[in-house]
Amino acid sequence: MKKSYFGRYDPALTINAGISQKSKDIKWYEKSVPCRKSCPADTNIPGYLEAIYQNDFDAAYKINLEDNIFPGVLGRVCSRPCESSCRHADDENGDSVSICFSKRSAEKYNLSKKYRLDNYAKKTNKKILVIGSGVAGLTVARELKRFGHNIEIFEKHKSPGGMLNQGIPLFRLPRNIINKEINQILDMGIKIYYGKNIKDSAEINSLT
Repeated sequence: MKKSYFGRYDPALTINAGISQKSKDIKWYEKSVPCRKSCPADTNIPGYLEAIYQNDFDAAYKINLEDNIFPGVLGRVCSRPCESSCRHADDENGDSVSICFSKRSAEKYNLSKKYRLDNYAKKTNKKILVIGSGVAGLTVARELKRFGHNIEIFEKHKSPGGMLNQGIPLFRLPRNIINKEINQILDMGIKIYYGKNIKDSAEINSLT
């Protein structure tokens, strides 16, 4: 507790308020962004919020897409760990920014139908087989494709998406959002084969 000029005892500074008052390194303050640090994907949150502020929803969506394979999906189902770390929710600053809703608006109001990210490397002519087209499989497929490899996906079901389609109800996640973002990945030139149930490593070896 600290005594004010008027004789009252005011609450001591919280950790967040204390740090924010002591910090003099503006460059560090700009780089050390709590909301981004709290995001498992390390999404450039300040970048896409700035793009939305500039009314450039296409840029906002593309910034999201660099770090998030499914930004439109996450804009509807993310648990939002970033918002609890938002500086705008610090003492006397008010409420946190609606980061997740902003991500959703970036997908909803962008004008481009599909996005194609630049590759990291030139073509290698190496073929890589990915088993399953759930979130993990599609993520691996997209990133390895950007490294220049030829990607084939074997999926045991008749459609891609895994638990995105099977585990989240329609009212929470419209299927057209899932399909759009899956097709963005497959349209990179990734081949997918349905009804292929790989049960053991022997089957994989027979394909190589």
